[in-house]
Amino acid sequence: MSQEDEFPKYLMKMDGNREFMNLWQAGKAYDNGFARVSFGRYVLNEDFSIRPMTDEDRALISSVADEHSGNK
Repeated sequence: MSQEDEFPKYLMKMDGNREFMNLWQAGKAYDNGFARVSFGRYVLNEDFSIRPMTDEDRALISSVADEHSGNK
């Protein structure tokens, strides 16, 4: 399974566009500094069910963004 196929996928808003991204992609996008990025409202699970994004999800994405930022 490639990294793009990983679940769950987090809805992220980048410059007004919305896209479901895996955790690594969402963290990297949140850290990019070039586009206006914010969290969406939903998380897509592997069975294609959708649930609300929680504060824990946001914290996890922020943690990946911090780790990505530290590796630059």
